[in-house]
Amino acid sequence: MSPLPSSYASTPIEPGAPAVADVLIMGDRPEPFLAACLASLAPAIDRLIVNDNATSDRTNRDTVLASELPREGRVEIGTAPFDGFGPCRTRCLDALRPHAAAEQWVLHVDCDEVHHDGLRVLTRKVLPDLPSTVGVVDGWFCQFYQSPRYYLSIDRRHNLLIRFHPDVRWEGVVHERVVNLLGRRLALRYRYFHYGYVATSDHVRRRWSQYGAPGDDVSGGHALRVEQIFAADARRARRYAGSHPADVRVALAHYERAMQAGR
Repeated sequence: MSPLPSSYASTPIEPGAPAVADVLIMGDRPEPFLAACLASLAPAIDRLIVNDNATSDRTNRDTVLASELPREGRVEIGTAPFDGFGPCRTRCLDALRPHAAAEQWVLHVDCDEVHHDGLRVLTRKVLPDLPSTVGVVDGWFCQFYQSPRYYLSIDRRHNLLIRFHPDVRWEGVVHERVVNLLGRRLALRYRYFHYGYVATSDHVRRRWSQYGAPGDDVSGGHALRVEQIFAADARRARRYAGSHPADVRVALAHYERAMQAGR
């Protein structure tokens, strides 16, 4: 991965708050919620380290470069071929290792996840008050389904934040897992938003096919029967009565207009 920008060293960290770095993977697949994701992270993190494994399409990279984070010298983008989600995330950690702060946390976020003001409270107010015996923080995410008006479930996100140390890494080609964690696990009542399935069936089919290619037989099988799975999920979807983060509302409106137009 490319060297850290020189401005990284002068990135301000609030007094008493640990440093927080987010690691992100992106490739050729369009990420319509990436801009909203980045906007929601900006007030809450000190660094963004990206593994860009795109082979040709620069759309996602351009979205990152157009965000607030690179203008403040808080982004590093490294390129490498995709060889599994675990190795790609570990490359991000490898880029962080020489520059990690004395008290460093790592945030796990995907391109289709959007946070809200509570993330800044979590990273700037809650983390500094945690005892040193806590090494992992779990949260919860709302899984939306085809429409921002419906959700399927509220699921636990294990390892949302992990306390960094030199031996921590991710393993696994698909559905990667963190190994060599230290400290107790703490589950907080922090909930954010996952929009990966606010998408057409073709988009979801491509995603499941991508997961199936390196060996996830379940996702590979799902890619062959997307319509049947969508029909079954529609029967258990629940109406969402809450609000969405301000950062994502434009993208959601664009999606709904496109769906109404049959695109």
